[in-house]
Amino acid sequence: MKILQSTLYISLFLFVAVMLATSPAAFCRAFIDGVTIWAVSVLPVLLPFALLAPLAARALPRKVSVTGFLFGVHADGLFLPSLICGYPVGAKLISMSDCDKDTATKLSSFCSTPGPIFVVATVGPLLRDARATAIIAVSQLVACVLCGLLNGRFHGGTTKATTTSTADKNFGQSLTDAILSVLSVGALIALVYMFTSMLKSLFPSDVSESLVFNFALGLAEMTNGVFAITSLSRNLSVATTLCSALLAFGGAGVLLQSMSFLSAKGVKVAAYLWQKITQAAIATIVSFLLCLILLRQ
Repeated sequence: MKILQSTLYISLFLFVAVMLATSPAAFCRAFIDGVTIWAVSVLPVLLPFALLAPLAARALPRKVSVTGFLFGVHADGLFLPSLICGYPVGAKLISMSDCDKDTATKLSSFCSTPGPIFVVATVGPLLRDARATAIIAVSQLVACVLCGLLNGRFHGGTTKATTTSTADKNFGQSLTDAILSVLSVGALIALVYMFTSMLKSLFPSDVSESLVFNFALGLAEMTNGVFAITSLSRNLSVATTLCSALLAFGGAGVLLQSMSFLSAKGVKVAAYLWQKITQAAIATIVSFLLCLILLRQ
């Protein structure tokens, strides 16, 4: 496994190095485009909540547990902020909690979803239809809850997780942590955006501008994929369903962001990847059915 990982890393490094050497201006511009997307569409939504979510998690009452009832894990202080804030706040809160490896794996199944504010403020204007935006928001919530039921309530007994590692931090330290986490998100988005641009340059325009090809690239970087699908698809139902699938899966960028936090708790990449595949499948089915009902022409 280590040999395979080393080979993969070296291959990626050489690929990026060669592509930058052949066309540095174009791919540096693609990197800047990725930074721009992060700054305009992600930063204003993520930073305030990345700062406030840990504070809110400690302030929530713990006598009655919604997550204990739904998922068999008492972790409202992690679930509710992650549900509101979206990627990767849930993973960050899990890494800051006092839970063990098995509980962290359960938590990652329902503390990993795009925030409704991101869906409404970023994806909604691209779809230009309130019904389509509502379908995506509802499908993400349903997929998150069902994924949590499958991986939480139906696997093991009731456990508990609380955020403890931030209890002694002052506001300045919390602000620093929030800024660093959001900057890491931006760096990954820009890098993956540049990498997908390199891949697109290897194919003819009729392939690189196709809906299927851009959906596949969206599995690498969610935000870029959503932008491409909404601009290429002429069918609102198709665009809504595909965007919902990408948002629930999160893409390789979200996987890397989340695992940078979850690995500290011993969560395995394979386990988290399976959870995201399950969540994406549920969101796709729910979105498709809602589109049939609400978006009938």
